[in-house]
Amino acid sequence: MSYNEVLLQSYGSNDNFLFTRLAAKSVEIWSKLRAIGGDCWLASHLTAMPSALFIGAAWERAEFYDGLCLLTSTGVEKKCCVKDVFVFDSTLQLPKDIGLIGFASMVLHEWPEGVWKMLKIKNLRCSVQRAVHTRQLAYEGYGNPPEAIQLKSINIGDKPAADQVFVKWIAAPINPADLNQIQGVYPVKPTLPAVGGNEGFGKVISVGSNVKSVKEGDHVIPNKSGLGTWRELGLHSETDVFLIDNELPLEYAAVFQVNPPTAYRMLKDFIHLKKGDTVVQNGANSAVGKQVIQICRILGIKSVNVVRNRDNLEDLVKELKDLGADDVITQEELYGRKKKFPGVKLALNCVGGRSSLFLASLLDHGGCMVTYGGMSKQPVDCPTGPLIFKDISLRGFWMSRWYDIQKTPEKRQEMYKELAEWMKSGEMKKQAFVNNRLEDHARAIEDAQNKHEKKQLFLLD
Repeated sequence: MSYNEVLLQSYGSNDNFLFTRLAAKSVEIWSKLRAIGGDCWLASHLTAMPSALFIGAAWERAEFYDGLCLLTSTGVEKKCCVKDVFVFDSTLQLPKDIGLIGFASMVLHEWPEGVWKMLKIKNLRCSVQRAVHTRQLAYEGYGNPPEAIQLKSINIGDKPAADQVFVKWIAAPINPADLNQIQGVYPVKPTLPAVGGNEGFGKVISVGSNVKSVKEGDHVIPNKSGLGTWRELGLHSETDVFLIDNELPLEYAAVFQVNPPTAYRMLKDFIHLKKGDTVVQNGANSAVGKQVIQICRILGIKSVNVVRNRDNLEDLVKELKDLGADDVITQEELYGRKKKFPGVKLALNCVGGRSSLFLASLLDHGGCMVTYGGMSKQPVDCPTGPLIFKDISLRGFWMSRWYDIQKTPEKRQEMYKELAEWMKSGEMKKQAFVNNRLEDHARAIEDAQNKHEKKQLFLLD
C-alpha cells in the first residue's frame, strides 16, 4: 500500500499567523490524520475567517475536498479555505488563555523541534489550495437595497471541488427582482447573508473532476434565481450554472436569462400563434415589452402596444416602431376604444387593474391573457362578457418557475439557441445600459429604483 507523507516544512511568524505548510498537497479527512497521529492539535491559517486554533477531537468532522474545508462542530457548518496547517503532540501542556501571539511565541521559541510529528496518511489524493482575493456585493439582512447592500472583500479558494466550477463573473444587471429580493418581498429568498443579483454571465476558469456539462473557457449564466451574480469570482455547484453561446456579445449575454426568455415563452407556450396573428400588450416600453415586439416581428406576428402617455410620446412611439411594433397606443386610447383590433389571440399583461380589464376585452374567441407583472399594484381585472361568451382564459407566468419545472435541459437549450441566433444576426437589438463598477453600487442601485430609462449594469471583469 502506498503512503503520502505529510511533513511539516519550515515555520515562521508574521502578522497573519503563518507558521508552516504541509508538504503533502492536501489532506482529505482530518479524522484520518487524528487516527494516525493520535489526539493531535490542529492549527491553521484561515483565509475566510480570523486565524484560529482547533483541537482535533472537538470537531465532529473536518474534511478537505479539493482544497475546500468543511468544518462541523455542534451542528454548525462553516466553509473556509485552509491555507497553512501544522500538527503537534497533544500531550504538551498549553497554558490557559495563551492567545495566538503567546502560542506563536511558544511554538517558535520554547518547544524543541522534536515535538513535531512526522505523520503518514494512507492513500490520499492531494492538491494545493491557493486563496484568491475577490469582491462581492452582499447583504446580511433585508432592507432598503442601497443601504442593505455592502461591498465586501473576501478570499476564496481557487480550486473547485469535484462537482464545482470556478467562475469569473463578467457582467450582471440590476433587475427589479434583485431589489425585491433584497427587500425580502420576492418569492425566492436565499440564505442570509447573501450576494445580490440573479442574472449575469461569467467565464468558467476551472472545473472539478466530475463536471461534465461545462468546461474551462465556457460562458455560463445562473441556472436558477438566488445564485448571487454581483461578485467577481465564485465557486458554484455544476448544477447552479447553465452553458450559453460563447459568441454572444456582452450586451446580450448579461441579460440573456430573464427578459428575452420571458417574452419567448409567453409567445410560444399559451396560444399557437401563426403569421398574421395579433398580440396586444401593455407596458410595451418595458424590457420584456421590447423583446416581445422584436420576437413578434421576427415571427411575422402583429403587435399592438399600449404605453402610458408622456411628454416624449412621439420619441417613444418611434423607438418602438423601429423595433418592429405595428401599432402603439396610449392607455387613454385603449380605454376609449378609439381603435379596433380584430382577431387578437394573445394579451400580455404586466400592469393589472383597469389596463388589464380593457386588454382582456380585446381578445378574440378562445384568446388568452397572460399576466407576468403587476406594476400598478392593482388586482387583475377581467370583463365578464368575454369570459363567458368568448371563452377567454387568464393565465400567469413566472420565468423562474418555468426554469424550475424543466426536468431536462433540451427545451431550454433549444430556446437559447434560437434567441442567440437572432441576437448574433442583429434581428434582436442590443439593450442600452448604464455601466457601473462595484464600488459605485449605492448610486447604481438608487438609479435602478428611481430611473427607468436605461438598465443599470455592473461590469465585473
